[in-house]
Amino acid sequence: MFVIIDRMKQGRIVIPQSEFDIGLCVLSGQTFRWEQVGNSWVGMTGRDIVRLERFDDEVAYETTGDFEAIHSFFRFDANLETIRNMILEEDPSLESRMKRFSGLRVLRWPNAEECLFSFACTSNNNIPRIIGMIKRLCDRYGETIVQLNGMSFHTFPSAETILETPEDALRGIGFGYRARVIRNIASELLKRGNKWLESLKKLPYKEAHAELITLPGVGPKIADCVCLFGLDHLEAVPIDTHLWQAVSSWHLPELKGKSLTDLRYRQVGDYIRSRFGDRAGWAHQYLFYAHLKGE
Repeated sequence: MFVIIDRMKQGRIVIPQSEFDIGLCVLSGQTFRWEQVGNSWVGMTGRDIVRLERFDDEVAYETTGDFEAIHSFFRFDANLETIRNMILEEDPSLESRMKRFSGLRVLRWPNAEECLFSFACTSNNNIPRIIGMIKRLCDRYGETIVQLNGMSFHTFPSAETILETPEDALRGIGFGYRARVIRNIASELLKRGNKWLESLKKLPYKEAHAELITLPGVGPKIADCVCLFGLDHLEAVPIDTHLWQAVSSWHLPELKGKSLTDLRYRQVGDYIRSRFGDRAGWAHQYLFYAHLKGE
């Protein structure tokens, strides 16, 4: 193992590939600050730098933080085999897709604010471009943690920093119209206070979702992403083009060829929640990624 900086803690986790596929997890549109370096995956969980590498049924890790942060980020408290079996009991037709993407977990962001700003960049966008946008934002405006061996690590900029950054500067690093969107969100977050966003974890899912869509530029899909990945509401079902096409092709053929209206957005979300309950977010991730990869 190589050590990025001398204060990194090291250890190993016993967990098979079928329970934790690192690449699937960090490249499946749930997080945007990870990259492959040789046989390792290096990324950020909040302010912590993390490196992971698989060795048979073990994963070696190095982190500037604590293992508990890695445990939380990848939801190691959840038994993936049990979750898959419960989903398949309800919908056996998902077996081949879940088998192909075994090891795909729903992630838990340590910082809801970073989650919100990141997913505000996802509208009409694709994963590689989002990764590039967020890297440039952090490199330019985040606090430098360390620079070593050609790799730079920075914090995600705060709402204050984003609001202080001119719209033209954000457009200059590729944000386009989203520059205005994230600055407007930053302005509203600062008005509501630094505890407002985290407080939504304590609300029921539908109330938290309703609160989020009162933010400027935040629609139902972005609100559901924040609910699922940033606020621990596992019944949230973000519905983008991929999930809409997956559900209309595989589950609700009467919707095939129709546009995704607000009414149909709620219909599909409620359908998945009615079938999978508090595992709806997990089922969503398999449906989304299977369609993304052309299943």
